[in-house]
Amino acid sequence: MIYFIRKGVDGPIKIGFTSTLAEKRMAQLQTGHHEKMHLLGTIVGSISDEKLLHKELANYHIHGEWFEPKPELLMAISNVVENQREWYYFRQVRTNALDIECKGLRLLVIELQEKIKKLEDEKAFFVDDKLIKSKLEKTNSKLIKRIAKLSDRIRVLTSSEK
Repeated sequence: MIYFIRKGVDGPIKIGFTSTLAEKRMAQLQTGHHEKMHLLGTIVGSISDEKLLHKELANYHIHGEWFEPKPELLMAISNVVENQREWYYFRQVRTNALDIECKGLRLLVIELQEKIKKLEDEKAFFVDDKLIKSKLEKTNSKLIKRIAKLSDRIRVLTSSEK
């Protein structure tokens, strides 16, 4: 059985395997932690499934069997537990995260195009071209930095799939 246990209210999530009851495993873990542990749920799976699941969720890995409680991971755990899906469902989590990043990049490019258009339209009303050039440069610089961050994030997501 694969279990999902969360440390505290907003703490990391332990994804592990147990051949006994998950509640028993949680009680064992609780002994070593001052924060209350919460069982998010369980799914059917073997120890090899647990290892594959850890590999699928490498982007969220903190240490050992502990993972970052990102919203998309919490939603996926909830869905998997509620519908008793198997571990490979988590592959979709990574794909969804990549789709979200790409959508963000596309929206950023549209925002950049709109701001440039607005500034170019304003240029017709200003006599001082230096002011417009300065505004364009600042806008471009900010948006280029945001695009670079998103591109780096996409690169990280896609490289973990290899």
